[in-house]
Amino acid sequence: MPSRPIFAFLLALFLAPVVVGVSSAASIVHHDVTVEIEPEQSSLAAVDIVTIDMPSGSTEPFHFLLNQALSLGSVRLGGGFLAFESRERWQPRDFYERPDYAELGGFDMVRQHTVTAPAAGWPDQAQLAITYQGVVVDSLRAPTVEYGRGAKETSGLIVPQGVYLASTSFWVPWSGEKHFSFRMETSLPSPWRSMSQGRRVSFVERSDRTIEVWEENSPMQEIYLIAGPYVVREKLYGDVMVYTYTYENTPADLCDKYIDATGGYLELYGRLLGPYPYAKFALVESWWQTGYGMPSFTFLGDRVIRLPFIVDTSYGHEILHNWWGNGVFVDTAHGNWSEGLTSYNADYLYKELKEPRQATGYRLNTLIGYLDFATTGARDFPLSEFRERDSFHTQAVGYGKTMMVFHMLRRKVGDDAFYGALRMFYERYRHETASWADLNTVFSESHGQKLDAWFDQWVARPGAAQLELVRDGGELHVRQQEPYFQVSVPVTYETPAGVQSMEVALEGERARIEVPEEASWVAVDPEYNVFRRLYREEIPPTFSQTLGADSTLVILGAECDDEARETLVQVAGQLARNQKMGLVAEQDYIESMRRGRALYLLGPGPMARRALEMAAVHGEQPAAIEHERVSRNLALCFVTRDPENPQLAWTVFLPGDMKHALAVGRKLPHYSKYSYLLFEGADNVDRGLWPIPNSPLRMELGAQP
Repeated sequence: MPSRPIFAFLLALFLAPVVVGVSSAASIVHHDVTVEIEPEQSSLAAVDIVTIDMPSGSTEPFHFLLNQALSLGSVRLGGGFLAFESRERWQPRDFYERPDYAELGGFDMVRQHTVTAPAAGWPDQAQLAITYQGVVVDSLRAPTVEYGRGAKETSGLIVPQGVYLASTSFWVPWSGEKHFSFRMETSLPSPWRSMSQGRRVSFVERSDRTIEVWEENSPMQEIYLIAGPYVVREKLYGDVMVYTYTYENTPADLCDKYIDATGGYLELYGRLLGPYPYAKFALVESWWQTGYGMPSFTFLGDRVIRLPFIVDTSYGHEILHNWWGNGVFVDTAHGNWSEGLTSYNADYLYKELKEPRQATGYRLNTLIGYLDFATTGARDFPLSEFRERDSFHTQAVGYGKTMMVFHMLRRKVGDDAFYGALRMFYERYRHETASWADLNTVFSESHGQKLDAWFDQWVARPGAAQLELVRDGGELHVRQQEPYFQVSVPVTYETPAGVQSMEVALEGERARIEVPEEASWVAVDPEYNVFRRLYREEIPPTFSQTLGADSTLVILGAECDDEARETLVQVAGQLARNQKMGLVAEQDYIESMRRGRALYLLGPGPMARRALEMAAVHGEQPAAIEHERVSRNLALCFVTRDPENPQLAWTVFLPGDMKHALAVGRKLPHYSKYSYLLFEGADNVDRGLWPIPNSPLRMELGAQP
């Protein structure tokens, strides 16, 4: 499965383009590639002996793609050379019966090569020796879309710092999306080392070159080649070899920590889901800040691996992808279920195992993300249409909603049946491609009841449940707005005997809630177990409310000098990069400008002070935080709700010193779930949430009004 992004502020994932339609051409079923890399020249020279599944005797030409920076030298079959034609513009219909042209943007750097069949037709399981060479340098660049998680991107690089080649590099012949096995021999300057999927079959270190062979017989979708001047450490856990490939200055004790953590994660997920599907797992250090998960290894930035929380959180997420996404492949044409399931079995599970309140907070933040990023404009979409995250709103749906769907499914069938079904799913589809429909089939079999309607409402339809707690003629009801969802709604109430909980089955507009007469209060879904649209009144304002707005207005504070205004204009461009943005000086602002818009108030002025007064409704915190900012010359970022429209928010940025203003502005999207932030220089020194107000889904009971 293509690389998976890891966690907040890391790269958006690199996926080969998703195209609907069955390949109409012959496909490569095995690569036997020998590649020589010269990092100083950014060059590679390769011979790839490909096995193709062309029908025996066929005289159809064989089509494949290579990076246009690579020159094709020759194509041989047995002892003879075959004629070929190269064209700058590739023909999708040579590879797909029904090309989805909207999904073909990742093919803009390819050249198509068409090989003429031998006069007698193709032999069974033809093996073609394809030689090619060239320079691969796609410079690191900022992501096309900023959404708080992107670092620099590249489709492929061979540079003195290291090598990164993937499917996006088209560095080996590509003939379609059929899976294949491979063997790869790499030749690199000594003491460089290589990494790829599969098992390391051999390693030879000569005076000037290192030669390694990697082999993977399980079906793959691409061949990765990562290389660098690495120090290699290894340890055997059961029958799985665990490696770290790190730079010389990386401490040995840090590597040992990752190696031991790997063993723990392999044991956890082996017990929970089934045996690990590969012969090894490796942590590979990157010279830029990546966060990729490949089959049997992960590629993490040098600063990333030194973050103290990574080994206990996001590192396990990447290991789990070897079960979901890199173990069971995703039928992305019908929706990517893997990212949400991995988040649920990793990021969420770690919170649950550590402290139930942290799990509740995770669910709340997930629902806030959906409310702020997916419910404005035309941003919501069904899970069946999720391919990869490239924005806040695709993350809110593809990761967040999917995670909550699996949470509700677990609550519906019970823990034993849930994990039993996941083990069955993994065993049945390991090294195969699976869809939401396959998940439905397995869970229905395990549960003993058809779940078609349940899956259909959450996967094929957009939206979330919108619940209300109402009192009608002396009766309590949980009611929902259209479109209706079939959902089991948790209800909590308190009697003199203590707090009690129950489930209310809601299938249409409403369902009755029956609580004892002595109950003093009742609350609907107080711990956020249902994927639903939150009320603003039940959550604190957070930066996500402004970052997720469709339209924003930036107001430059009246008390800024010219130099500060110039810097804050650049901050505005960072914050509202992907929004409809207006910009005005506070002196020129009139109230009518803000209608329907979220506000960014950048720099001191009367409106920033007004916002602080508005935030005071959340308690004493704003005054204390402002005092700390002034006394310590800190930068303060905070958010408060628009006084006329609770669906909108104002984000205020009061810089401590202007030389760090741009750095702080860049970091703000990474803290989207908070209400306030304090920065000393460019370092965050405090963050938090305003207190949560009363929820419309909680009711004090007593005599009717």
